[in-house]
Amino acid sequence: MKNENGNNDFNLSELHSLLPQIIKKSSNTSYHRHRDGRLEQTKLAGLPNDLGNSCYINSIVQCLNNCDLLVCSALTSKLEQNGIFCSSINVNNHSQDNSITEQLSCLIQSLWLGRCNLELSKKFKSSIGRIEKQFRGSTQQDAHEFLLWLLGYVKDELSKEKDFLNSNEKPAKNKLLKLTKPTQTNNVIDYLFRAYYTSTLNCLKCGHLSSTLDPFLTISLPISMPYITSVKVHVIVVYHSSCCTLDDCFNAFTQKEQLSEDNAWFCVHCGKRQRETTKNILISSYPNILVVHLKRFKHDSSRRTKLNTFVRFPIKNLNLSDYISDDSADDHTYDLFAVCNHYGSLTDGHYTAFCLNPLTKEWYHYNDLRVTKMTENEVVTTNAYILFY
Repeated sequence: MKNENGNNDFNLSELHSLLPQIIKKSSNTSYHRHRDGRLEQTKLAGLPNDLGNSCYINSIVQCLNNCDLLVCSALTSKLEQNGIFCSSINVNNHSQDNSITEQLSCLIQSLWLGRCNLELSKKFKSSIGRIEKQFRGSTQQDAHEFLLWLLGYVKDELSKEKDFLNSNEKPAKNKLLKLTKPTQTNNVIDYLFRAYYTSTLNCLKCGHLSSTLDPFLTISLPISMPYITSVKVHVIVVYHSSCCTLDDCFNAFTQKEQLSEDNAWFCVHCGKRQRETTKNILISSYPNILVVHLKRFKHDSSRRTKLNTFVRFPIKNLNLSDYISDDSADDHTYDLFAVCNHYGSLTDGHYTAFCLNPLTKEWYHYNDLRVTKMTENEVVTTNAYILFY
């Protein structure tokens, strides 16, 4: 989540004050306010791993469940029956009761009320498997692939209505929806997660430049492998470092690369394919929610291996200014609110989530049904796979 000093379309401080009001609309709230004004969550809900290997779904849902605006939208849609999720369902294509969007909204509501609704969780996972065969059954799947599918599917289910507010609504309700509504041309998924990067090709023969603008909901970064070199008796010994920083990964993503002969670019100015071409990628716009996928899994012709490199990432003030294509004075800093972790190998692994509660500002470890409090110092580990800012 962009920190509160950034140039944003919504007021996070005001949103934080509205979330408890939304939760209190249910008689079974899971929050208690102390005399000093501090909020304490009395119950935290995990999710069952009822299919044997559905931890990849559980971890992603818990990460999304701690995204301020998504939570506000989901809770409003259920408790007010007038939120973005509910009002944006494309009823021509889906039944609200059976849509993934509506089920996700109900699941988020259940978790925020401190309840683990086993029937709802099972229905949600069964519906996903019925729609997409990749996530059917009990086979372990990739959490990032599931996240991309889920965001894309919810985005498709949401209609692109231009007016999210009803003129007959009460003023208080208008205020809430105004804080959480997307721009008129986008739905809530685009509003929260979508951004663009610019890919520029440069012909070194004639100097011709060609740029394309591509959207993304998550950004996948290669894990940088810094080298340490030493010279001894005219022999160069190269060591791979076992750790790097998130900045190293962003630098690797945005650095210029020389195209190979196999993917030579056709330069319209020269009128032929040019091997002497460089490619450069920079972020063109930044999302309200930045999702960073660390590319831990490498593919070759015979196998898929995992990189266990320790990537050091900031919890506060991730600065993207060096990777933005324009010279805008806008603030490009983000604060971490969730991490999806992967342990083990791809075929024999496990997913959990570290999440910052947006109300209490305390970190929790979600391991399927088990939920435990943790410290901020425990958040940065070698198991980090997907980062939510």
